[in-house]
Amino acid sequence: MISVAQICASIATICLVLGFLIVLIDWILGGFLIGIGLVAIIFYFTWDFAGFLDNSTNKIRKWSRDE
Repeated sequence: MISVAQICASIATICLVLGFLIVLIDWILGGFLIGIGLVAIIFYFTWDFAGFLDNSTNKIRKWSRDE
């Protein structure tokens, strides 16, 4: 199963690398891609720090095991 960390890391890596390469050609599109990469990083760390992603999946697993 793919975790949220892997998804966010993939999106951030692809967008940041492409953004820095494209910024030399078209700075608007490059800035947009860099922004998407930064949003993916901030999304993961904010939600992971708050514990919503990990705690909710762990609670669902525990509930399914108990029943």
